This record gives sequence, structure tokens and C-alpha cells, in this order.
Amino acid sequence: MAQADYSIANQGFPATRADINSHLEAIATNNSGTSAPSTQYAGQFWLDTTSSNWVLYIHDGADDIQFATIDTSANTVNFIDSELGDNSVTTAKIADGNVTSAKLSYPLTTFSSTGIDDNATSTAITIDSSERVGIGTASPSDILHIVSTDATTVLQRTTDVGNNSTLSASEFKNSDSTVSAIANFNKSGSTKNSGADGYEFRLSNFGNGYTSFFNDGSESMRIDSSGNVGIGTSSPDSILHIDGTNPKITVGTSGSNVTYLQRVSDDFYIFNRESAGHLLFGTNDTERMRIDSDGNVTINDTSTGYELSVGTDAENAGILLSNASAGIGQVRILKSYSGTTSAVVFRYSGGASTVTVGSITYTDTSTAYNTSSDYRLKENVNYDFDATTRLKQLKPARFNFITDADTTVDGFLAHEVSDVVPEAISGEKDAVDENGNPEYQGIDQSKLVPLLVKTIQELEARITTLENA
Repeated sequence: MAQADYSIANQGFPATRADINSHLEAIATNNSGTSAPSTQYAGQFWLDTTSSNWVLYIHDGADDIQFATIDTSANTVNFIDSELGDNSVTTAKIADGNVTSAKLSYPLTTFSSTGIDDNATSTAITIDSSERVGIGTASPSDILHIVSTDATTVLQRTTDVGNNSTLSASEFKNSDSTVSAIANFNKSGSTKNSGADGYEFRLSNFGNGYTSFFNDGSESMRIDSSGNVGIGTSSPDSILHIDGTNPKITVGTSGSNVTYLQRVSDDFYIFNRESAGHLLFGTNDTERMRIDSDGNVTINDTSTGYELSVGTDAENAGILLSNASAGIGQVRILKSYSGTTSAVVFRYSGGASTVTVGSITYTDTSTAYNTSSDYRLKENVNYDFDATTRLKQLKPARFNFITDADTTVDGFLAHEVSDVVPEAISGEKDAVDENGNPEYQGIDQSKLVPLLVKTIQELEARITTLENA
């Protein structure tokens, strides 16, 4: 192994002979060494012996061009022939008397591959007369046809993706070289974890097109140019559009322990098939309503045992019924059997136990509005009070309501009754809400009945006294 500058100095014979011998050794060993000769000439060969895979270069007057590689371990030589006319590269491998070759048509500026290394006992790659490439098959039917008979990976690309960078794994281009679709790897951050700081695999479709997925020759799913996903439809009109015969979405394991949504004809079903499961509805990350496993509906509560329960701490708790077009609101309660039943029951639960404080009951022909009056709820019962004097303080009047100017009625002004029978009046005189809107007083005229009855009794007693005088 030697290199020389191929220049013999004007010197004595022994030194000249030594120079000639060193030059002959350099020629005999193809100017071998671990680096290029210090002095090079156009057309000069030199052999890089840095590793067991020697590399033979030819110098073109400016650069070293790789000519062949020599594997000293496998005793093989790989020749590299550059045909500058069509920018193609042919690699040829000679090993054990066999020669294999493959031609790559690609404008390569450098080429350092050792070529195609096939140690198989049968044909690995076939290029037919139509320039179709077959891997694992001798009869390719497409531009690239890969056949694998075992469970190994069919196609693999292994590379190191730099931090915060993207690697194109596969690109599909139009005739004008613009990219129409691409599959790539993206690595965000510097770790291999999933999520925002990790690896991502992307399928991209450029232009105003769509991405479709087929099963058994038929389209099963499509993502259109707006990002809408269609399953069973090629024209999705929302972010997720599912179509088909009785389409169904199932959540959970198979069998009876699932929740599903399904449309059947004109009906839409939401089912929780868990025997003890509920359907929950919420807003602002808070449960607002549930239908429990017994079919009871609860609003702003979790469990009451009633078929419909509304519970809240808000001041305006309740149910509003309004028909904006007709200007009315209605509650209709129906019964199909004969007898008395409760339509509405009012209960108080703030004490030691929950008690009924009122109800609306109805029969087949009439309705009764009831308030609690059981003696077991009362104390300090007094039958001796002056009703006549209090009754005389009331001021019955005739008037019309402002919104009904044509109708005159009998009644009271609420604030004039509040001092006499305060329990008959709700609200305060001249009250307004936080926005300055009036909060009107109301009257329960049935609360005046006890005072009327006691006054009649007192009058009856006085009449009896006068009649007996």
C-alpha cells in the first residue's frame, strides 16, 4: 500500500532507484491509502483502504469519482458506471462468478450505494417489458407490485426525523409536478411520546378534492374538502354524517352493556342498555337532567323517585308553558278512571318530615283547590274573636283592570286588605324588581271566608238576642 507524487528529483542513482521503486509500488497498489494522494492527476486511480469495504476512485482533474467498491470480507466487487448522457447509473455486482445488475434512472449528483444485494435463492425483483416493477412476484400488474406470503412488513421506511420537522413518506404528483396528495411523518418537539410533543402520521389531499376509503370495492367513508366526514354517504353535509339503512352508533362493549344512537325510519333512538344505567344531559360541565334506569326524569337533581322532578335553588325555579303564536299556555291533566284523584300536590320538606300543604284534586265533574287544614298541624286555636269589627274595615269595590277596560268586576285592592287579613295578600305595596319593573300584589279571596262566616255568626247571635228581647 503506497502513494507517490510521480516526480523524480535530479539526484544520485541510489536515491533515484528508491524513488522509482516507491512509484512502482504506488502504481502496483493503485495509489492505496486512507486519504487521497497529495498530488493528483486527471485520469488517476486511487484506492481508499480506510475500512474493509475499499473504495476505488478516479480523479477527473477536479474531483474524485467513485468507480467501484471492494468488500474484502465477502470477496465481492461492485462496479459503478456513470453514463453522463442520460444521467443514469448502473451498478453491477460480481460475487462467486454471478453478476446481477439494476439500472436507476434518476438525476443523481452522488451515488454511494453498493447496489442491489440479493442473497435469495429465487428472483427478488422483476422489471417487465412495460417497466412495471414486481417485488416478490415475476408478473407485476401495476407500476409497483409487491407480494408477500408471510407476516413480515411489506414496505418500510426507516429514518431519523429531526426535531420539529416533517418527512414525506409518499407523494403523489400531477403531470405538472404539483403535489396532489401526500403521506408524511411529523415530529413535534424532541420526544417520541404521542400527543403535542411526539410523532404524527398525516394523510394530506391537496386541492378541492376528497379522501375516500373503500371496502370490498365500495366506498365506506369519505372526508370531503371541507373536512366533513361521511360514513355511508359520499355527500356529507356536517362534520359527521352517517347514512344507511337504520344507521346506528354504538358506544361500549358488545352485548347488552352498550349505549347507542339509531335512526329507524322516521324515529330516532337514544338507548342506554345498562340495567342500572342512566341517560345524563349537561351544560357548562354540570349535569342538568337525567333519565334514570326506571324511566324517571329529573331536572337539576339526581334522584327523587318521581316520574318528573324539577329541583333548583334559583328563585325562578319552575316550569314555564307558553304558546307564542296563540298567546296562551296550557297544562292538561287527564284521567280515564272514575273517582277523585290529585292533579297537583304541594309538599313542604323543610321540617322534620315532608308533609302535604295543599293540592288540586278533581273528580269526574268538578275540581277542588285544597290547602292543609288538619287539626294536627295547628295550635293556639281560638274561637272567641271579633270578626265583625275587622270585616267592617274591608272596602269592597267595583273596578276594571287596565288591560280590560270594558269589564267591571267586584273585588278588593290588595294593600287595603293586607292590614285586616294579611294572610290573604301576597307581595308588598308598590314593590319593584331590580330593574324597576312593578312586582304586583295578589289576593287569595278564599282567606276572607273564615272572617265572613264568623261575622255572620256574630250577626246571627245579635239578631237572636234582639228577637228574644
